[in-house]
Amino acid sequence: MPRHHTIWDSDTQQQIDVPFTPEEELATDVETAQALERKNRRQEILATKTALEIKLADGTITMVELLELLRIERGIEPES
Repeated sequence: MPRHHTIWDSDTQQQIDVPFTPEEELATDVETAQALERKNRRQEILATKTALEIKLADGTITMVELLELLRIERGIEPES
């Protein structure tokens, strides 16, 4: 189903549906894909953080894992 903008025509007092242009379709698809990637990344980070907090609580966390937990908590991106 094609996407559209709904605008209000003040002269006729009616709403009008205007189809997206191909450029708007592409831009919306890109924005949607980027939002999904960000959401998935946040979920991965949360799962990792939870697992590391469990290890911290039971005393089995390693120094490398502790550094990863600190980076996550402070929002520091890992080095590539």
